[in-house]
Amino acid sequence: MRLPPTDRGSIYGVPVTGTKCPATWDKRVREAAALIDMPTAFAQAGANYAELDTRAGLEHAAKALLAACGDIRGWQLMAASSRAERVVGAALMIDHDASTTASLRVLVVDVNTSSGTLLARASERARRAGAIEVVGVALHTLGPCAPAAADCLLDELHVVNT
Repeated sequence: MRLPPTDRGSIYGVPVTGTKCPATWDKRVREAAALIDMPTAFAQAGANYAELDTRAGLEHAAKALLAACGDIRGWQLMAASSRAERVVGAALMIDHDASTTASLRVLVVDVNTSSGTLLARASERARRAGAIEVVGVALHTLGPCAPAAADCLLDELHVVNT
């Protein structure tokens, strides 16, 4: 897998270790939400979703995901949201070597991320199922920067920004 590191920074500022969210996590999510221009974020999220409603947009998103990830054989693809299920499905149709079969290495995919809550929930599910390595990929970030991987219970987090 060849995902470049995300250099957009953390909106939380304090790294989190372990697989459980600390008591301060909810507070940091609320503080991070204050940094995001909500009307603009909602408009951008809607535009990102609308792009996936077209064949060309969905194909573009799936190809961008596959190009960013490189060789994903041996990784289980997992959608963090219902919108991401469409991108994962399209990626599986393009790359027949990709898999949703259970694996100890999980690639969690989401369309948009701001606080990282959906990625964290998906990561937690993957870890409960036995995953030892969980990497997150978001197609877009809806704020001034991406959440930190550790805040999403991920080993790594990459934003493609298609």
